[in-house]
Amino acid sequence: MHMYSGGSDGLAVEWDLTTMAAGKVVAKVEGVIYCITPIGERFIAIGTDKGGIHIINLELKQEIKYLLNHANGVFDILYLPKHQKFIALGGDGSFSVWDSQTYVC
Repeated sequence: MHMYSGGSDGLAVEWDLTTMAAGKVVAKVEGVIYCITPIGERFIAIGTDKGGIHIINLELKQEIKYLLNHANGVFDILYLPKHQKFIALGGDGSFSVWDSQTYVC
């Protein structure tokens, strides 16, 4: 079981809750990280103060997609595995619904 954290340094850190091992950096993004949500087993979505969402492949430790649909920060992301979608809540007062396979809004 894993948990993710991030902050003003733009570093996304993965914590292994089973072994209680020290966290390891899995990504570096531009801006302040407001939220991190797992998208299945292999990906995380990172919401930032710039209004963007960085999709990170955890196996490659590499950004595979950058999504921008909000004028302000992305404060929360909810993954809906049954529907293969995720919802991003923006500081601009709007939300966006994304397909987790094609990344189309």
